Amino acid sequence: MSFVPTTARDIVKPLQFVEEGTSASTYGTTPTSPTWTAAGINVEITTDPRTVSEKIRALGSEDYADRVKTQENYAFSLKSKMLNTTLAKYGISAASGTGTIGAHLSFLFSKYIDGTENYTRMVGCKPISTTISVNRGLWELDMTFHCQEIKDETTSGVAGSTYITSIPSGSPLNHSDQASPFTWNSVSFMDRSFSMTVTRDLALLEVNGNVLVQGARAALRNISWSAEVYKKNTSLATDHYDAAERTFTYKIGSAETITFTEATITSYRENYSGSNSDAGIESISGESKSVAIA
Repeated sequence: MSFVPTTARDIVKPLQFVEEGTSASTYGTTPTSPTWTAAGINVEITTDPRTVSEKIRALGSEDYADRVKTQENYAFSLKSKMLNTTLAKYGISAASGTGTIGAHLSFLFSKYIDGTENYTRMVGCKPISTTISVNRGLWELDMTFHCQEIKDETTSGVAGSTYITSIPSGSPLNHSDQASPFTWNSVSFMDRSFSMTVTRDLALLEVNGNVLVQGARAALRNISWSAEVYKKNTSLATDHYDAAERTFTYKIGSAETITFTEATITSYRENYSGSNSDAGIESISGESKSVAIA
C-alpha cells in the first residue's frame, strides 16, 4: 500500500467549537489562544465546500475558452450524542447575543492523513438547521452550518489553543433523565418518540470584491416538531381540528425544559391494525411561534 488511508478511527482531536464573538468585526476570526468546547460525542462530520465558477465561451471554438472562479460557499454538518444543550441552543434559541445564533462560531477537528495529523477549521459558522430527537434512547443532535470558510490547515492548528484531545467523557442525555417529559396544554401525555427542528434563514453579505461571504445575520426562524403519543383522550385530536394554539413542554436532561409557545398541530394521524397488538398511537406534528430551552 502506497499510503495509509484515513478512516473514522483516525480522528485525533474530536469536533470542538469556540465563539468568535457577536460583533460584525469578529465574523470569521477565531479568537487568540482559544479554549475549545466539545461538540458532544460526535458520530458524524460532513464538510461541504463549494465554488462557483463561470464558463467563458468565445466565438471560434465549440469548446469553452476558460473557466474562472467567482465565489466560494461553505457548509458543514454534524451528528452527535448530546452531553448538554449548549451547542443546540445556538440553533434553537432566539437571537440575543452570546450563546445564541447572535454569535459566530469557529469549529475545529483533526485527523491523520497518511499518518500525519492535519487540522480542519470552519470559521464564521451559523446554524441553518438544528434537529434534536429522542426515541426511548439517547438524545441526538443533527446540525448544519453555513460557514464563511473551511480552512484545511495541514499540520498547524490554532496557536495557543486549549484543545479537547480525546473523546469527551460523561453520559449523553437520556430519555429517562426525567419522568413524564411531554406535557401538552398543562396535561401530561406518555410518548415514545419526539423530535424538533429549527431552521434559520440568514441575511448574507455577498459583496463585489471578495469571493467569500463577508457577514451573516439571523433573519427568520422556523420551528417544527413531531411526537408519537399514546392515546389517552380526545384533546389532541380536538386541538388539531380547531387549529388551537397551545403551550407545550418537553423535558430534556436532568433539569431543563423545552417550552413551545403558540404551538399548533398541523398533522394528526391515528392508526389501528388487526395484525399487531400495539397500543393506540397518535402521530402528531406541528409548528410553533417560539421556543426556548431553560
